[in-house]
Amino acid sequence: MKNALTIDVEDWRQLVYWKMTGEIIPPSPIVVEETRDLLALLARYNVRATMFVLNNIAEAFPELVSEMDRAGHDVASHGLSHRLIYRQTPEEFRDETRRAKRQLEQILGKPVQGYRAAEFSITRQSWWAMDILAREGFAYDSSIYPIAGSRYGIPEFSLAPVRVQTDAGALVEFPLTAIEFAGRRFPVAGGGYFRVLPYALTRAAIRAANRQKRPAVVYLHPYEFSARALQVPSGTRTRNPVFFFVRYSLIHNLGRQRLRQRLEQLLHDFEFVPIKELMSSVSIDQAVF
Repeated sequence: MKNALTIDVEDWRQLVYWKMTGEIIPPSPIVVEETRDLLALLARYNVRATMFVLNNIAEAFPELVSEMDRAGHDVASHGLSHRLIYRQTPEEFRDETRRAKRQLEQILGKPVQGYRAAEFSITRQSWWAMDILAREGFAYDSSIYPIAGSRYGIPEFSLAPVRVQTDAGALVEFPLTAIEFAGRRFPVAGGGYFRVLPYALTRAAIRAANRQKRPAVVYLHPYEFSARALQVPSGTRTRNPVFFFVRYSLIHNLGRQRLRQRLEQLLHDFEFVPIKELMSSVSIDQAVF
């Protein structure tokens, strides 16, 4: 069965600095190197992915966006500012989303069909965002984790792709992959879960999802494959230096040394395509929510 490989293209250093200080700095050119390295790996396995590009990356490095498109990847939007949706007003979200989509479309010369929220921040609290996404012309979204998380998640949401009907029209939601065990749902196949959990568990979870006729949605970031250690910028002033060290430098470096090998094994074990290609090849029911 075909699954979806998704890449959130963003600059870890820029985002951490912003979270620590509240100041916005330009993304580092290192993100171009990291992304091209990952694109080369995918090319070796002849795998195409969905690339959710943050607006500041597209603005600073438009040629990188064009490279993704020329390589056959589906370029989609990761929003404008990486602000959590449930900390925005509907008007702010609409304006940010519209600007981000238009900029990508200007670079690509064609419509952008997909969207992913910063930190999966479409929740019960920000469900109104689905109406805005449909109104802005998106065909699919992949922002919902169907788990009970502390920062994100809708635990009762479908584990499988579903068509969401809004006042502005319909779009298809491709939720991130979770598995049910002992009456609970657990996240797998992306980010820290993919780095830290045993690969055998990830493989078993994807196989279980496929047996249930639902595609896995795997998510990764180019910076996770960087040869450089991820470090909180030295000399950065913040009120909570220990928190940021643990939350970012420590946790985000866990498992990175074996991530490339794990991804290559994953690409060997499963078939992956961009999300937009799954829309015509999997069964999609109407959301009951």
